[in-house]
Amino acid sequence: MNKISFNGTFIHKRNIKQRIDNRYIPVKSSFIELNPNDFNDLKTLSNIDKNWNSEFSSTIYQSALSNKSLINTNKKYYALTIQKDNFQTLDYKKILGLAEFENKEDLNKIVLLQVNPKYINNNPPQKSLFSKIFTKIFRTKNSTLPLYKNIGRGILDSFKEISDKSLELFALNNTKDFYKKNGFKNPFNLNYFIWIKKLCRQ
Repeated sequence: MNKISFNGTFIHKRNIKQRIDNRYIPVKSSFIELNPNDFNDLKTLSNIDKNWNSEFSSTIYQSALSNKSLINTNKKYYALTIQKDNFQTLDYKKILGLAEFENKEDLNKIVLLQVNPKYINNNPPQKSLFSKIFTKIFRTKNSTLPLYKNIGRGILDSFKEISDKSLELFALNNTKDFYKKNGFKNPFNLNYFIWIKKLCRQ
């Protein structure tokens, strides 16, 4: 069984998709753990905080700063990056997404998850065939598709893989559909979501 790693930085490779010539192709990204007690990792979070202009990434950075002094080993910080090696010196410009994770007694919690804002597709899904064709042509001419996609899914899949327990989280209203599509259940019809870990019998 894979469990949360408390040592090292690199966790595993994760498939995402990159846009090349207005087509998305599978590429490898790296799922890594950030150490709040490491100067370079903390500097990476600081640079992200300054450049992403995101409340969640700022909160993750402030949490890491607090965790540095408290040494709360239950809280972990992860990132998905297109960087392939030399993870001891991270390039914040290559970070695709961040997440704060808490290892709890009964359920592990995804505290926060933030995709790099420039890779978030804010265009609503098109339902009709005509609208899909029109949108595809329009986007091709104007290159409005994000360079990378499946970042949030990649982070969730990584947590599903390394967590030894089921997962819980609280979702914003505009992210509920995303979590439902990724296997999370909404038992109370509120903002609370849970993903059940199916443990293999010995």
